[in-house]
Amino acid sequence: MDHITNGAESFQSGATAMLASEDLDLFFVDIILREYTPGQEITSTIDPTAPRIGGAATLSAAIQAFALALLAGGTDPAGEDRAIAAMNTALRLLHLAIQPANLTAPVSLLAAAMCLLSAEECVPRSLYNWTPHLEGLGYIIGTLPAEAYAEDIAHRLFVEARSALIILGIQFRRSCFLAWREWRFVPFQNIAPSPFEALMSEVSAIPRILDKMHGPGPMTPQLARAMSTEVLIDFRSVLLQLDSWAAGFSSSSGPIPFWYTTVSPHSQGKCIWFESVATANALAHFWAFKVLCSPTYIPSQSSIQGYWRVIDYMMQHNIKFFGPTSVVFLLQVAYKTYRAGGERTSFEFEWCRQKVREIIFGGYKFLGLFIDEFRVFL
Repeated sequence: MDHITNGAESFQSGATAMLASEDLDLFFVDIILREYTPGQEITSTIDPTAPRIGGAATLSAAIQAFALALLAGGTDPAGEDRAIAAMNTALRLLHLAIQPANLTAPVSLLAAAMCLLSAEECVPRSLYNWTPHLEGLGYIIGTLPAEAYAEDIAHRLFVEARSALIILGIQFRRSCFLAWREWRFVPFQNIAPSPFEALMSEVSAIPRILDKMHGPGPMTPQLARAMSTEVLIDFRSVLLQLDSWAAGFSSSSGPIPFWYTTVSPHSQGKCIWFESVATANALAHFWAFKVLCSPTYIPSQSSIQGYWRVIDYMMQHNIKFFGPTSVVFLLQVAYKTYRAGGERTSFEFEWCRQKVREIIFGGYKFLGLFIDEFRVFL
């Protein structure tokens, strides 16, 4: 990685002029592909002649910030300072670009916002920094109608942004317009959703349910009971949709989309191994959503020893930074579930705490933002 870091440093001089350079963009995009994208997901090298979405300084600055944040990884103070400076520059440009009078390239700005959201994961600063990202992403998406995201690059950016918004909306208990029917179906009218994208459609109502649970403030006992009943009905509806998704996934993916193995780079015990990163990501999130929507549910011992060990699969070296960013929500749900299980799941709770420590001290400090106990390590 040293040769990449040195190369990145050499590009820092003459920043304003260099930010508009296509060669510089390709240089930093190459870093992102190498450091973030799972190896099996990279199908080709970058084609400099391929169509690009443009966006000039804002997108270029965001790409650079994401690449530098990936290199810093939260472990090298000098690299972290450079990354934060680049992130602040890109944020200022994005803030100016999304003003109504300046908003001319929303697809490009959506790409920039996604880069900055990802950069925030690499160089975590504060949980409160995520709120503007959530609001900015939602605002940018909403500047175009749902049908604008039904094709090409706009569609690919939309599905990535939507997943981030829904999961972050769950973590922060913030309602989102992406649960509306038109946003669940119209962007997929020309391109069939992948299993993970279909799953996100089924759970898009969860942020609204959680927001409702933590409601507008004090309520009378009668209103509180009515709200609780409504929330339980909403969760049951989501659970039915999840079961429907699982049935469809099983029928379309073949008989054995995963299997148990004792061969794991990170674990001495049995864990689950998958046929692909996409399968792992979809099934692991399905299990997490099932737990989340069942407030009184405590996993069985076989489930505990099985599906949460998907973490081992996602933390493989060749899955790169995509793995740690994908397991945050899974570990957050596991941590809360095992803690709620008390004595019954005390062993699993300690296993989960140890797994969180390993990831944080392995350089992925952003995980500590989402679990109170570990924020002291940031």
